[in-house]
Amino acid sequence: MMRKFAGATVLLFLGASIALADDFQAYVVKEGDTYKIYKVTGKGKEAKKEDEATKAKITKDTEWVSRSFKSKEETKLSKDEVAEAFTKGKTKDQIRAFVTTDDKGNVTKVTVFRFGGKKPKD
Repeated sequence: MMRKFAGATVLLFLGASIALADDFQAYVVKEGDTYKIYKVTGKGKEAKKEDEATKAKITKDTEWVSRSFKSKEETKLSKDEVAEAFTKGKTKDQIRAFVTTDDKGNVTKVTVFRFGGKKPKD
């Protein structure tokens, strides 16, 4: 009985670590009509963009959402709002976001964060 419990516990932790490996923080860089994804290593002020882009691909089915740190409420972004996100900020054609991928290496969701806690204008 105890052996089954220990085996199930190991499988549970292994499964959880694999599921968590699909989410990562990255810079999404727009180059013309395509996007390149560069993983971020480190935390805070020591965070750095990796030199080589990942093989993950953003497809037409990729969901783009905006989320506030305060309310944690997600809002879907339209194509126009996604294009506008790449024109704002200090670095043009580049945004920092959380990226979620599937088993095939396709990006399923890109989460862009708002710091003010306010909803985007309709």
